[in-house]
Amino acid sequence: MSIRVATIIVLGLAVLSVTLTCGHIGQLGGDRPAEWNVLGNADDHIPGLQTPWAVGCDSDGTTLIVDRDRAQVIRVDPEGHTVARWGRMGSGPGEFNRPTGIAIDVNRRVYVVDSGNDRVQVFTASGAPIAEWGRSGSNSGEFDVPYGIAIWRGTALVTDRENNRIQTFDLNGQFLNAFGHRGSDNLGLDRPTGIAVDSHGITYVADTGNARVRVFDPPARQGIGQLIDDWGRSSDEDTMSPAPMGLAIARDATVFISDEVTADVTARDPTGRVTGRWVRGPKVPDLRNPIGIGIDRNGSLIVADRGARQVHVLGQDGSPKASWGRAHSGSGQFVGPIGVAFDLAGNVLVAEFGANRIRKLSPSGAPIAEFGRRGTGPGEFDGPYGIAVDGKGRILVSDRDNSRLQWFEADGTPIAVWGGFGSGTGDFANPSGVAIATNGQILVADTVNHRIKSIAPSGEVRAVWGREGDAPGEFRYPRGVTTDPEGLVYVADFGNNRVQVFSPDGRFIRAWGQAGDSPGDFDWPLGIAIGPEGTVLVLDTDNSRIQRFTPDGKLIEIWGHTGKEVGEFLWPDGIAVSPNGTVVVADTANGRLQVRRPGHSSTIGEMISRVFLHWWKV
Repeated sequence: MSIRVATIIVLGLAVLSVTLTCGHIGQLGGDRPAEWNVLGNADDHIPGLQTPWAVGCDSDGTTLIVDRDRAQVIRVDPEGHTVARWGRMGSGPGEFNRPTGIAIDVNRRVYVVDSGNDRVQVFTASGAPIAEWGRSGSNSGEFDVPYGIAIWRGTALVTDRENNRIQTFDLNGQFLNAFGHRGSDNLGLDRPTGIAVDSHGITYVADTGNARVRVFDPPARQGIGQLIDDWGRSSDEDTMSPAPMGLAIARDATVFISDEVTADVTARDPTGRVTGRWVRGPKVPDLRNPIGIGIDRNGSLIVADRGARQVHVLGQDGSPKASWGRAHSGSGQFVGPIGVAFDLAGNVLVAEFGANRIRKLSPSGAPIAEFGRRGTGPGEFDGPYGIAVDGKGRILVSDRDNSRLQWFEADGTPIAVWGGFGSGTGDFANPSGVAIATNGQILVADTVNHRIKSIAPSGEVRAVWGREGDAPGEFRYPRGVTTDPEGLVYVADFGNNRVQVFSPDGRFIRAWGQAGDSPGDFDWPLGIAIGPEGTVLVLDTDNSRIQRFTPDGKLIEIWGHTGKEVGEFLWPDGIAVSPNGTVVVADTANGRLQVRRPGHSSTIGEMISRVFLHWWKV
């Protein structure tokens, strides 16, 4: 037996001995160890949806939600409680790149249109990958941005958006036929998106670029059926809204059509006559940019609302029944908490991505103040993400989807706005993490531009470094950024699954990490922070854990794993450390914060984990 194995066994027996003697794994000595506490309710309703895009209603009453930019499929029960979720960004089996469509067959297999990867993936009801078909191109069975999918009697119909056609396959992915070309004539399509088939096989296609819905006879093996009707032709008295996208068909053959431009849902009878229309207003106050639409087994409309970052449940008369992923007014709940920071008084600041607001909490979690709402004006947000506080107590927020930074006084009064969308020196493209060095320099992860920016307190850009790639000094969607007392810059290089370290002016120094779930590996590192002792805390988000390293990248210990209990995480997305060592984590998908207060000694479990990790690497 090797010395390493023998040592691990001895350590395990020591832990067991202490457990039997003391009743639980306690601390060494009489000092209180560090421990986790929860701020906010651990609500299992889907929190903080990022880009709900498509929905599929299963025969067991659950709903499948495609969160496009989070590259996930989420299954929820009829009350909106999360049952399961799967997927992450990538191109491997079970990974997605901007998924946009979903369908479920009679055997409850799930078909997901993986638009950015130009393919369709098939899963079991629990999310295990079964098969995939398609690749980039314009030949038969190839796709150029596939979008929607529908299933009828063993045939899958897929809208191939940029190829301006519909392709049909059997459920094993065998190509059957294709129909359509670019144009507005009887055979023409212009960027088709949504597709639905009624119980008789009548097929409805959202011909989005032509601002119409096309109606066809049932699909046959030789291709889609003959054209029956067009809704929205210029000669119609009742023209279609400008961008029909989502389609769903009720049992009585009523067709429901969503339009994200006019932000409405329209009901039409089988002849195309409008029987109802619902827009944002007193009746449906939260409707903003509806995309995908489905009908559950009780006849309720399930609407994926990209703009509101919610899924709405409506009656077929448009009456609101519920919204999932929405902001709650209760002081104890968070909706998509992401950025966290401590102010000069030790209060906790939270950027609530899903509610477009900043909240200030006392160290015990009591609400003190909040500010912000959805919009583009000063003091308004479209996805607040990163947050930091300067030496004067002013608050800096990365307003991600407005591609800008905003400054506020400590009381939330707007001061200034920097940037705008673009790739120029002063521009941003969906900035994420922000940090402020001891000398006042501001560090920004300019995520979609694949770069880091260093900005003076005056707003002057002092340095810009990085480009897309995986070489040293290159990034793939950098998300978290922080700086240590010496001014070194640490970056969570999200897409490359590593941490990179730079001098204050952007000179590469070192990097560590690789994709995986072993100790020291990462699966989507999002947040990063420096502890008062100089160690580096990294949110290993898709592994639902925090890893603590020395400044040169040696692993010290691991905190947490996937779950909803105290000390467990689900998609943690933000982290901050106070001067006294208190750690606060935005436990995003659990809709809460977790706080780890410093102790005077480590628990035995933590000490064992450190020794184990040391021997593991020897």
